Amino acid sequence: MKKKLLFMNLFMFPAYLAMAAVPLSGEKSMDEFIMAAVVTQENAGFAGDTVKIIKETGNLDRPVIDKEGKNDKEDKKNVQKTDEKTDEKGRSDEAVIARPKNDKLSEDALKVQKLKKEMDHEYLKQNFYTIDTTTSVTKDLLDPVKLLKTDVSLKDGDGTILIYHTHSKEGYCDSRPGVEEDSVVGVGELLAEKLREKGFKVIHLTHVYDVVNGHWNREAYNTALPDLKSVIAENPDIKVTIDLHRNSGVKKALCEVGGKDCAQIMFFNGICRSRTGPRTSLANPHLGFNLALSLKLLMCSMENYPGFARKTYLKGYRYNLHLVDRALLIEVGNVKNSLQEAKNSMGPLSDILYRVLRYE
Repeated sequence: MKKKLLFMNLFMFPAYLAMAAVPLSGEKSMDEFIMAAVVTQENAGFAGDTVKIIKETGNLDRPVIDKEGKNDKEDKKNVQKTDEKTDEKGRSDEAVIARPKNDKLSEDALKVQKLKKEMDHEYLKQNFYTIDTTTSVTKDLLDPVKLLKTDVSLKDGDGTILIYHTHSKEGYCDSRPGVEEDSVVGVGELLAEKLREKGFKVIHLTHVYDVVNGHWNREAYNTALPDLKSVIAENPDIKVTIDLHRNSGVKKALCEVGGKDCAQIMFFNGICRSRTGPRTSLANPHLGFNLALSLKLLMCSMENYPGFARKTYLKGYRYNLHLVDRALLIEVGNVKNSLQEAKNSMGPLSDILYRVLRYE
């Protein structure tokens, strides 16, 4: 009996890992959690392959928070340790590999130019997006002509930006446990400061939604929703919302901007679709506008900061991106990045936002 149970646990390990890798939006049924696990099992077969799939697709993996607010998961068991070599700045191989090479600098801009010239759906899909296996896209949804014609700028400098954090306890490899300024909230405050310096009005909401009574809250998006609605109702001038996160990962998401090591960013869109069609219970009237904004930000990044932004990640739920038309979810680095690398990224990120929202 013990051998049988051990075999079952080994067989189901990829399924358990898949469930842990699904963003805890509170918008999924248990059947959908099981489906995600089955898909991962079919694609993986072994635990090592499962880790590889998560790394390549960039699935969001939320840590478990204990009563003291400590991060209980640092991907320790999923990564084999190797002898690391360092470069002239003392950075390890994984950082050097992640940094864009010189030929990458022109490649990004060329991709943007080709998209603008050809306006091809397949080219857009292949070169600008990573599409999660739990969802699907249509030509109409990712129509480059329609997306690029959408005017996402804020006219005459109007509008307030709301920054918030559905998962405020996310930190970095050297973050001090329980110290807010060392978490993604601290990174968000720096972004708010830089945007204010550029003339934007910014509200930074630092409420905690991912921990309730000392326990990790699996309904963080649902918990945040009434609070966000209230803030937006009280401040009708809010035209942009930014849900700032930190991703998971087994290697640093690193690039170099202006001689500084910066955590790579990733725009994330919830597109309210399963693998077979729309999720009618998760309507988002602003979906097209959401996609237009994130695409233009990615293109701006590729032209001005090649290698800084990864492909935009598409997943099948809503993630509270239905509240305003300019709703963004942005991942800043991952668990392997340092706090300083994440903070260094707020300069180029604020500049990208400024360029697109002010001078698109």
